[in-house]
Amino acid sequence: MAAATRRYTDDVPDDIEARLRELCLGLPDSSEQQAWVGTRWVVRKRTFAHVLGVEDDTTGLKVVL
Repeated sequence: MAAATRRYTDDVPDDIEARLRELCLGLPDSSEQQAWVGTRWVVRKRTFAHVLGVEDDTTGLKVVL
């Protein structure tokens, strides 16, 4: 059996990212940054949320984390 090959993407549905943005930026001292892939939200220098897409080439599964 072949090992699953995962690929990380910026492919996140706009409505999910918009809702996360609204919640995260409503917290004190939070800011939004582009991450190596996806978007992350930080307070000072600490990441507390990160959203990105994950695709599994073996099953064709697409997930948003």
